[in-house]
Amino acid sequence: MAYTGQEIFDRSIAILDELSDTGTIVDSQIAEYKYRAPYLLDLWQKEMAKSGDLFKTFELSCFRKNNLLGDVSQMGIIKENNGESQAYSATGAYCFYVEVDGDCTLTFTEGGADVSGTYSFNGGAETAFAGTISISVPAGTTSFLPVRGVLTTSGGTVTMTISGTYYFRHSNRALSPYKFASADKVPDFKPWYKATMPSDFKSRSQIISEYPNWQYQEGSPSVKWEGANELWVMFSYEGTIRIKYIPVPTKITALTQTLEIDDIAATSGSYYLAEHFAMADQNSELAARCKEKFRELKMESMIKQPLQPAEIKDLYSISEIK
Repeated sequence: MAYTGQEIFDRSIAILDELSDTGTIVDSQIAEYKYRAPYLLDLWQKEMAKSGDLFKTFELSCFRKNNLLGDVSQMGIIKENNGESQAYSATGAYCFYVEVDGDCTLTFTEGGADVSGTYSFNGGAETAFAGTISISVPAGTTSFLPVRGVLTTSGGTVTMTISGTYYFRHSNRALSPYKFASADKVPDFKPWYKATMPSDFKSRSQIISEYPNWQYQEGSPSVKWEGANELWVMFSYEGTIRIKYIPVPTKITALTQTLEIDDIAATSGSYYLAEHFAMADQNSELAARCKEKFRELKMESMIKQPLQPAEIKDLYSISEIK
């Protein structure tokens, strides 16, 4: 249900008994309250964010990405390079992905001729290349950093050669048949990939997994959470993940704003305002009554959180997947 800040404020004025003899609100008599109301309402909604009955739904459609180099032999498999050249070939590749932890060179050919395209290193700007990509990792690098890109090919056999002058490692190599408009659209080809959550995602409440063959369940061993808001999905999962989540409230700056809140939360907002207005008026008795009523309504608005899926403690070893 939707309420405006003005509606919540008007109720607080009624609680304070500041209405006119005819039951109307006279702005000249409550101007000070009105100026303070947006700031207080913003504090109130942040306090109520996890207790109010307000959730949003986010759906993520997942499919198993096609790695022409194969999954078991490439995903999660770390290869060492000690100043040598290592080649990987596949027919019909239009994009690539690989992770490296040291300075190196990537070359792409099709039928012996250089392949051009664009690439992005570690989330950086998209850069054009013609046959060769030179990667320089930041000083102090201790983890694998992704290189992804799109290739301009004719659908023939593409060879990706990974080489370097000094020792480094690489992992999660992929040549894929997908045609993407830009390098940043190339997905992660690794055992677990991070899903992009909505910008207003605050914390999860419930996860439902729907599989293509009509299965429906709460939670799934193919998804796991790190912290409160990072969702990781296993590369082989195919289906829809639907998440009920608590959104980050939009900052309240004016009483004209519409708030998506339930009846109990809206009423609690009126008592929250009335409490603070009464405190400013040094009406301690009324402030105490409003504070108690606000606490009651806040407790009433708290709902039992749906069960969470079990966290995965140990990552699967891709080499063990048959």
